Amino acid sequence: MQWQQLTVSTTSEAADAVSDIMIQAGASGTVIQDKSEVAALRDSKGPNGWDMIDDELVDEMPENVLVTGYYSTDGAEAAVSYMRKAFEGLTDAGELTIETREVDDKDWAEGWKEQFSPIRLGNTFVVTPSWCSVEEKTGDRIIKIDPGMAFGTGAHETTAMCVEMVERYVKSGNTMIDIGTGSAILAIAASMVGAKSVLAIDIDPLAVKTARDNVTFNGIENVRVVKGDLLKNIDEKANVITANIIADVIIKIAAPVKKHVLPGGYFICSGIPFARSNAVIAALEKAGYLIQELKHMGEWVAICARNINA
Repeated sequence: MQWQQLTVSTTSEAADAVSDIMIQAGASGTVIQDKSEVAALRDSKGPNGWDMIDDELVDEMPENVLVTGYYSTDGAEAAVSYMRKAFEGLTDAGELTIETREVDDKDWAEGWKEQFSPIRLGNTFVVTPSWCSVEEKTGDRIIKIDPGMAFGTGAHETTAMCVEMVERYVKSGNTMIDIGTGSAILAIAASMVGAKSVLAIDIDPLAVKTARDNVTFNGIENVRVVKGDLLKNIDEKANVITANIIADVIIKIAAPVKKHVLPGGYFICSGIPFARSNAVIAALEKAGYLIQELKHMGEWVAICARNINA
């Protein structure tokens, strides 16, 4: 299948805003290449340091920050028009040039192999490309991922924070629902920490296929991947629900999701820019959740909210 790859040249300060605009323009997700951010994470001594990243990869990254999204061939022109108009409101955003290139699924997958290296998340997880081998440490949980066109490698701060929260709040024997599962990292992580069953949902058929492939590749048998629009037509309840999507959608679904969270259970959500975090917190509290934990990484926020209704 043919796709249009749109790449925007911008700055570190504006990269997240550009990413949001590209998603609003129709991308299922975006890839942000920021040399300074990757170098800082590589050099970090904390638990989120990328101690496995290749130094040569960092050195070869472009100086400008590049944000890339993929669009259907017939939707690319409208996406570019939307983006140019939305970019007018950005400041300190650099060139904001848009490069267009036609790619197919195979080209995209090969491009990922040049960018995606193993990374450590949380206390025990290592997310690695399916084509790489990893030197395991005692206690490591290895998630092998081929992101395909679904994005989601664990490299983005929002995914990293969600994995940490899944590791902390999903207990043995729990059930979980993952809304907007993408490449299924969170669903697989939940299974590995002891979840009894996981329902993974995505509206994008390409994401559903990729998620199923990744679940199978990791030998996971208790994750069910389905195509669906958020929680529409879903009757199931779970101990934990995750949604690594966008802030406005989280605000919209905060109350409806609560009906699916078992008493005492958790709603873990991310994809929230710092500037929108207060609005998301207000929506969660209005819906009757207790904010259990707030986590910040870069310009992003992840929230764990508890259903306190017994």
